Amino acid sequence: MKNIINFRPILFSFVSLALGIRFARDIFSANIFILSFLFLLLIALLSVSIFQKKFLSLIVVICSFAIGMGLFVVDYNNFKPKDYVGNVTVVGRVSDDLDGKGGVLITNVTVNGEKAGNVYVYITSTEESLGVGDYITFTTELESQKLESFGKINTYYYKNNQKYFAYASLTKDDIAKGNPNLSESFKLAVKNGLYQNMSEQGAELAYSVLFGNKQDLNEDIFSNFTAIGVGHLLAVSGLHVGVLAGGLYFVLSKLKCKYYIQFIITAIILFVYCYLCGFNASVTRATIMIIIFLSAKLFGKRYDILNSISVAGLLILLFRPLYVFDLGFLLSFVCVFSIAIISKPINNFFLSIKI
Repeated sequence: MKNIINFRPILFSFVSLALGIRFARDIFSANIFILSFLFLLLIALLSVSIFQKKFLSLIVVICSFAIGMGLFVVDYNNFKPKDYVGNVTVVGRVSDDLDGKGGVLITNVTVNGEKAGNVYVYITSTEESLGVGDYITFTTELESQKLESFGKINTYYYKNNQKYFAYASLTKDDIAKGNPNLSESFKLAVKNGLYQNMSEQGAELAYSVLFGNKQDLNEDIFSNFTAIGVGHLLAVSGLHVGVLAGGLYFVLSKLKCKYYIQFIITAIILFVYCYLCGFNASVTRATIMIIIFLSAKLFGKRYDILNSISVAGLLILLFRPLYVFDLGFLLSFVCVFSIAIISKPINNFFLSIKI
């Protein structure tokens, strides 16, 4: 085990930062159980550090934990929506197609002329169809969305910066036609191409697999995938990035491109795919790890998977600290971390019995 998890400052920093973010809420609310647990853990770490003279690791752990607590406070308070009383005038940009329930998320929102967070709008009626990029103006009452409910962080609101919910009835005068941005244009072109060349259900499935967008997917298809245990294929994950990177490596190798050119092209395409997927946690993790893997080979360095996953985790949490409460983030990192820990002992075991 010592050879697997020796002292890696980056790994210690990532784990401590994540724990600091995770427990900050309990610490500031004076949760006696959590405070007692952390106090005993600190005593244990201090004892081990003194016994093994690992003072650097103790400093790394304490500093990273404290930074994590600070990041939680800043990010949590930044989300808090302003409470509006009575009717307000809302202006926002349609960010995606209307879902099956008649709702749409609008961004670039202003409320009574002030910048505000995103609003999920349920369209009760409209005189004209809405398209991605259109701006809508309406008067309504805004319902604030609380980031924390029933003792849990709502990561869906957090990831989409959805701070309000509203109902809207739109006339032609309320809709100003706009244009989709680069990411939206590309995804709309892909969606239209799929629908033109495939059956409706096939196009829905393919689009979901490509970008993880399941709002148009038939509920029966999603239920069937979930029932047989392959529902994760419909969510954009590290698997998609791995397949994309492997395909690029194969093609570029066949074209006999120099390795640094392969690295640059692969890194750019993976970053673009991250952008198209909204920098999903698992996609971002896989992209960073693959780029580190490729750069290690480029510069003749030894690749270390635990350091690699730690760098990915640190970068994600520094920009989006509350991702530590997201199930997708946790599953992605815990699974890869587990693979990194158990793969070497399992491999050695099979080698020892001549397999």
